[in-house]
Amino acid sequence: MKSFTRFLGLVLAFTLCGPLSACSGSEKNEETEAVSAQQPQGPSENAGEAAAEVRIHPDLEIRDFDGKTFRIFSCAPNEGNGWYVHDMTAEEMTGSVLNDAVFTRNAFLTDTYDFTIEVEISPEQSPVSEVEALVASADTTYDTFGLRSYTIAPLSLDGNLLDLAALPELSLDKTWWNPALCEPLSVAGHRYMASGDITVVIKEGVRAFYFNKGLLGDYRLESPYELVDAGAWTCDKMFSMMHTAAQDLNGDGKMGREDRWGLQGQNITGIVLYYGSGESMISEDEEGLWRVTAGDERSVGALLKVSELMKSSENEIYLTDDWQSMLKMFENNQALFYTEVMLHIETMRGYEVDFGIIPTPKLDDAQEGYAHFLDSFCTVFYALPVTHADPSSAAYLLEVIAYASHFDITPAYYDICLKSKYSRDEESSKMLDVIFDSCRMEIGDIYGIGVYGAMKLCLRDGGNVASTLASQGRLAEKLIEKKFQQFREKNGW
Repeated sequence: MKSFTRFLGLVLAFTLCGPLSACSGSEKNEETEAVSAQQPQGPSENAGEAAAEVRIHPDLEIRDFDGKTFRIFSCAPNEGNGWYVHDMTAEEMTGSVLNDAVFTRNAFLTDTYDFTIEVEISPEQSPVSEVEALVASADTTYDTFGLRSYTIAPLSLDGNLLDLAALPELSLDKTWWNPALCEPLSVAGHRYMASGDITVVIKEGVRAFYFNKGLLGDYRLESPYELVDAGAWTCDKMFSMMHTAAQDLNGDGKMGREDRWGLQGQNITGIVLYYGSGESMISEDEEGLWRVTAGDERSVGALLKVSELMKSSENEIYLTDDWQSMLKMFENNQALFYTEVMLHIETMRGYEVDFGIIPTPKLDDAQEGYAHFLDSFCTVFYALPVTHADPSSAAYLLEVIAYASHFDITPAYYDICLKSKYSRDEESSKMLDVIFDSCRMEIGDIYGIGVYGAMKLCLRDGGNVASTLASQGRLAEKLIEKKFQQFREKNGW
């Protein structure tokens, strides 16, 4: 059976990933280019084996796990069937690109390292108490937890998780662990969660903007694609377009659910626009400690500008957390712009409305690049229990899964699904590179530090930004100090 598995894995690795093994531009670096150079340039009798061999981690000696089952504990999906571990197992080839890529990767892992993967889904979306009970009883059922980052945060505060930075088997500075996204989430040099190519969920959760091409043409507005390419896609530009498109369709003299909006989005829309400025609310300093940056000059300016734009355009922006109704409205041509997670590229695949995908607008022309927000709910990060009997093996297996996923899962999902199947045009495919090259997270969101929540409400409801910053900033500094004290006491550092 093992020899057959090896043969199947080699064949699948070549057929699915031969032309895709060098990842998209947003994922490339010197390491992937060097590894990709090992692959054959055309078919040959050794091509299948070469395609599989490139997935063998170059810095880890191959270990045989003698049929071990690597068990993952994950959270329940949300109402839209997202934000949980759904890309780790596949029973058979079905013709679905992502499913078959998972099957291919797992066949390779079984053949090379002799282990299999099993996932158990909790009935809870944030199973903190379940994990705490497992750790308290030293239960060894699960090797790793694949949970949302906001769920992992309190577990790390209370000493339930291993410091991943202390495990030499994990190369967290490599591209397959997305260091640009994950490194800022460290705690004084300690790392309790990691993500990257090991899951597609962090790409599904990134928030950007969709736009209605038909409405854009009807109102003879500028091409957002051209504005992005010129570096001129800004909040001012988008809000001016929104003003043109908003319309009272039913003629009742007020804007409602049956009308056309310039922009629609969830109640987090103000935060999405703020993070598009490239600023944050809490950041890591040179010593790895957290400090409130929302009071810095540019951050204050960004918050004030977004707040003012939102207030002055309240009759052009439809805000609700009822994402199902907004999807229907967008399908019915009731919004020019729509800010949502990338997961819904697939949802809207069958819609007749012609839409494009663009980055979050910059704050102004002076801003150098674009930035995109990934909130703590729409994620999957991996963590290891502090009571694990063999943390070295668990870290090793996470590393080889992530490395193999870099060559199988990421190209299948990113290059085939997102850029070819789900996107409507070549321009949108180019925009995805811009979007995923610049996604980021917020420490205050993940660890529940008040200034984030207060500013989220302020941008949604039109509160006083200056006074909120003044009061919440001081409280946040005190809360950060308490959290670091808790980290030190519970984690022994």
